[in-house]
Amino acid sequence: MTTPFIEQPSSNQPSSNQPSSNLPSSNLPSSKPGFVFFLPLILLLGLFAFSPNFQWMNPSKENPRSRRSDPFGADFLQDWIAGKVLLSEERNRLYDLSLIREKQHDFELVGFEWPEEKSFPMVYPPFYYASVSPISLVPYRWATYLWGVGSALALALTGWLCYRYEPLFENRSGWLMVGMTCFLPGIVCLTMGQKSTWILLLFTGTYLLLGRNRSFSAGLIFGLVAIKPQLGLVVGLVMLIKGNWKFALGSATTIGLLSGVSYWIEPQWWIDYIKVVSGMGDYLQSGGYQLNDSHSLWGGLTLLPTGMSSGLIKWTAVGLSLGLIGLIAWATEPMNGSGSLPRLRRDFSLMVLGTVLVSPHFYSYDLTILLLPMGLILFQNESKLPKWIIALLVLFYALSGSFASIAESTRIPLSILILLAVVLGLIFAARQKPEPAISK
Repeated sequence: MTTPFIEQPSSNQPSSNQPSSNLPSSNLPSSKPGFVFFLPLILLLGLFAFSPNFQWMNPSKENPRSRRSDPFGADFLQDWIAGKVLLSEERNRLYDLSLIREKQHDFELVGFEWPEEKSFPMVYPPFYYASVSPISLVPYRWATYLWGVGSALALALTGWLCYRYEPLFENRSGWLMVGMTCFLPGIVCLTMGQKSTWILLLFTGTYLLLGRNRSFSAGLIFGLVAIKPQLGLVVGLVMLIKGNWKFALGSATTIGLLSGVSYWIEPQWWIDYIKVVSGMGDYLQSGGYQLNDSHSLWGGLTLLPTGMSSGLIKWTAVGLSLGLIGLIAWATEPMNGSGSLPRLRRDFSLMVLGTVLVSPHFYSYDLTILLLPMGLILFQNESKLPKWIIALLVLFYALSGSFASIAESTRIPLSILILLAVVLGLIFAARQKPEPAISK
């Protein structure tokens, strides 16, 4: 029988023959952190007040039908319209692009006009749209504000969970929340009506449950990442390779239930969704794809002026991605409670960092999930990692809002190069100086 991962004693602390949990009540902060967990909500109020994405553009005599260059609330329009379709008699046409485009440009429905040639296709699994469909019962303008509040609360809850259950952050709640709130990809996520703060919350819950040796529960939570299936590749495959079957069973349970219920409601959703997925093999070359804002190996190879064909680039990216997953699995421990907490921090950080590189589609707002591994690495008290890894992560944080413009002007995917160096450095450090396991 295993026990939770435990914090190894530092050199100036007396050792004990009886290991203690990494979550003892005596280590919890005695004082409340104050207002710091409200920082994401304060940021959101600023975005509501000043971001063009949240300016309604009230109609006037000269402009009776509010005209915008992009939709109010940006990408959230996709989710809201999906809910409208699901709750209507046309619910079997969820992935019908002609219907979706028509509804996204219905002035009476959404309350504004925007260019007819633009639209958001349905690209997420049916169970995601079904889960968020109740918000479409609220008028679009107010639903957008409600979605933003939820996303900000997800970021705040992530910070609170880290403060409450991860010893690294228990006395650093202020620095933690300032760092999370000021991370530019997170700000872009809130501005664009994206869901990356929710994904960050799921990764954080998975990590904290693994730290308590609750692999099945961690898998249940991680299964929800299937709302963006590509973000589950590295963690899911590494856990399978390392034989953490409880985690795999938990993930399979969540995905199976979500998929089964949505298929039972409307089988046509899955037939159409599979068609959508099967037709996205070369979407990086499609019109409108922001290649300069892509942070995956596939996107980086496509951006570089290599002269390679699109097919060769794609399969090269697949080969590199599989090799990287294999290296990560080779460098990590099973994460079933038999190791140390410092090792869990490093291993899970490695998997999340690798997720960015392996994912076929990864824009800047998705970089929000890196707040967890950056915090776990940068906040360590006595890090055994090479200083250059720490320096690269600090540089990555500082340049996080500039990678797209750098890539556009130089055709050099700097974000990918930095992340690849960090991942390879963590792999090398894990094999050179592995944290010793805790004897039970």
